[in-house]
Amino acid sequence: MRYSATWDGVGAGLSGLCVVHCLVLPLLLVVLPGMTLLLDESVHRTLVLVLSFSAVLAFIPGYRLHRRRLPALLAGLGLPLLIVGAYGEGNVPETIVTVAGSLLLVVAHAFNHSFCRLCALSRSAAATDSSFRQREHRTAHGAGMCDCTADVAPRHES
Repeated sequence: MRYSATWDGVGAGLSGLCVVHCLVLPLLLVVLPGMTLLLDESVHRTLVLVLSFSAVLAFIPGYRLHRRRLPALLAGLGLPLLIVGAYGEGNVPETIVTVAGSLLLVVAHAFNHSFCRLCALSRSAAATDSSFRQREHRTAHGAGMCDCTADVAPRHES
């Protein structure tokens, strides 16, 4: 499975839609009472399923490319919050939990996209500029942050 920025865009967009759905829709119902169908629990549950699917399609290939854990960690915190908001019963503050989970996913997708983009830029520059490759290797791979130029031997400075 190869990384595609499309899934980060879809995931971030849907997560943003969750925030709008939770915060703006109740206000719109005052003006347009016929939109109560959008408050149905099935809408929340469908969004959570689609968000989970887009997260898998974005974060697994993204991690394979950039090897940074931060996006997966943020998504690992955000998705359970969304699930609790959509499926939780009882005294769960649904709006707060859902908005927090959605915002964590938006940030996770932004980091994932940024890290993947940096690796892609590094690879394209590394293919044409060997001094860039060595410099990039020492800063990124040498710090344990990225494996995108792992074929370049580090220059040991004394």
